[in-house]
Amino acid sequence: MKKKVECHFLDKTFLDSHGKGVYLSSHLSQLAWVRTGHGRSQDPAQTLPYEFALLYMSFREKIEENRVGVDIPRIVGPGFDVDMDFDSFATNDNKTVYAKSGSDIVVFRLDTDGWQWKVDGIVNTAI
Repeated sequence: MKKKVECHFLDKTFLDSHGKGVYLSSHLSQLAWVRTGHGRSQDPAQTLPYEFALLYMSFREKIEENRVGVDIPRIVGPGFDVDMDFDSFATNDNKTVYAKSGSDIVVFRLDTDGWQWKVDGIVNTAI
């Protein structure tokens, strides 16, 4: 007979600094995970091992993010600092986000620290 053991490895992964868990709002229209790796910035808050970004489209048509790591509180990440409203977004394994805003596709990439999303280019799809 095999013994069953509960795994508690990720128990606190989704708690924020106030001990609150993730909750979903009916206003969110899209969710995605991006593996960001560890930040290498000199700022102590950015050297913590936040390995993933949970991206979501807010009701304000903005792309927001939370940073998640094992055994550390979830925090609100710096997000996407652009003055645009987005219709949708997609991600890939290269730490890249493609966001649609009207007829434009905005390409975001993480900086070398793996912390800040920067605009890498804008493509207008209306010809």
